[in-house]
Amino acid sequence: MEETVVYFIRHSEIFNISNYNVDEAEQVTNEKKCLSIRGENLARETVNNCNELTSIDKIYTSHYVRAIQTAKYIAERNNLNMIVDYRLGERKIGIKGNVDYCDFERQQFKDFDYKLNGGESINQVNKRVTEVVKEILSLNEGKKIVIVTHATTLVALFSNWCEKGFNFDGKLILDFKDKNIYDGDMQPMQMYKARFDGLKLIDIERI
Repeated sequence: MEETVVYFIRHSEIFNISNYNVDEAEQVTNEKKCLSIRGENLARETVNNCNELTSIDKIYTSHYVRAIQTAKYIAERNNLNMIVDYRLGERKIGIKGNVDYCDFERQQFKDFDYKLNGGESINQVNKRVTEVVKEILSLNEGKKIVIVTHATTLVALFSNWCEKGFNFDGKLILDFKDKNIYDGDMQPMQMYKARFDGLKLIDIERI
């Protein structure tokens, strides 16, 4: 069985809008968030300067605008179309009300079943993203694949393979074979290179 290489990439930097006065659900607003100018430049420069992102066979991306805007640079460099799958989308937060976002996130990473009304738990995100990654691996044995998605989605997925712990700030950390994969923060355009034998993860590293 040939080894499959998957590059998991978090989308680039988004443009923050302080007052978005539209009559639509907060989830829809979140899905529409676009890259900032700096985010566009970061995505372009990272892709153009990374030799790993050549000779790619397939590109999969979340349906969120910021993920598609990031993936387009990889697609252009490799002359490929991208495949969009909603299961690669970010965790649905739900109705926050007066809940502080940082407190909410810490609680979710301590209790993978915790969620807000209308939102998703980490375990629910894990289920859908694991399902689609297994499908991608089954369809692309021996190929080089790119998957562009989101920070919490990646943390949920990586929790399948990594040892979980917490840092001094109480943030979740993930280690794989004594290598730190997630230290409680994930920067825009963070990339991970994973090698698989069938559906089994052989190794994963930050690049």
